Amino acid sequence: MDVLSLLLAQESPNGLLHNVMSATDIVKIVAVSCMLGGPILIAIVYIVFQTLWNMVRMMGDNSLKKKMLTLGFSVTDIERVLRAENVAVKSSKPARPSTPDVVMAQTIK
Repeated sequence: MDVLSLLLAQESPNGLLHNVMSATDIVKIVAVSCMLGGPILIAIVYIVFQTLWNMVRMMGDNSLKKKMLTLGFSVTDIERVLRAENVAVKSSKPARPSTPDVVMAQTIK
């Protein structure tokens, strides 16, 4: 049956909706949209915040470049500072201690 014949056969819109889509169809549609929509929404939010963070960082770098130029630093000095800043940010993860966290028990004499 096509939609037009269903529309003409029904007296009320509720009856048409009941014939076109059942409750199990609605549950299936909601389940599929939750499974696919959640990860897609997370990816979109991640991309937006990553882009905004990159823009903020770039604006900070640009303002630092302008300040250093007005203070009379050379271009090579500015590049060296920016490279050192990037290396410091990447290596800011704490290093694991060389000693193990678990201490072995010693025998009592």
